[in-house]
Amino acid sequence: MEHIGKDACPERKQAIRAEIECLRAEREIISLILPSGGCKMSENFEKYEQLVCREDEVSFKLKTYQEMISELLMLVHKRGMRVLNLPTVEEVLTMLHSAETTYRSELLDIRLAKTILSNRIGESE
Repeated sequence: MEHIGKDACPERKQAIRAEIECLRAEREIISLILPSGGCKMSENFEKYEQLVCREDEVSFKLKTYQEMISELLMLVHKRGMRVLNLPTVEEVLTMLHSAETTYRSELLDIRLAKTILSNRIGESE
């Protein structure tokens, strides 16, 4: 992360970190669906189960971020800007939204990987 630069704004650093995490997740998903030699049926099922577990994890994280965004908006509605600092609220909301978007993208990648793998399983039956 030292190559990001000392002068980069916190939002930009957070976005870069989120993108790196998304790329790592995509690489992991690709390694799960690419055949490694003579991939047996049981290995395909095992990979599929791993994707289902990861999908559950990501879905839960996604719901958590959505809930946090809703709660923050409700807090702004209830308390107003007299009590809350608008730039801080915007900064937090942007970070939450960025993380939510990252997990939404990862969830889509996982679902695609599951679909490809289920097709392979169906073809080998």
